[in-house]
Amino acid sequence: MPTLIDVSTAFPSPHGERVEVELRLSLGSASSSEVPAQAVLTLADNRMYDDKTRRRKSSVLS
Repeated sequence: MPTLIDVSTAFPSPHGERVEVELRLSLGSASSSEVPAQAVLTLADNRMYDDKTRRRKSSVLS
């Protein structure tokens, strides 16, 4: 399961108004001694994007 980190910060723009920036990261890990590393990373990436899509759809519906 990915770990979610949400970071929000505000900083002044060149014109003096505050600009808020949100940074979202999804981190995870995967390993296997049975298949090549690229296969593990591909599967992990696909599962991560599937999970992100599911979470986005559920947040839109709620």
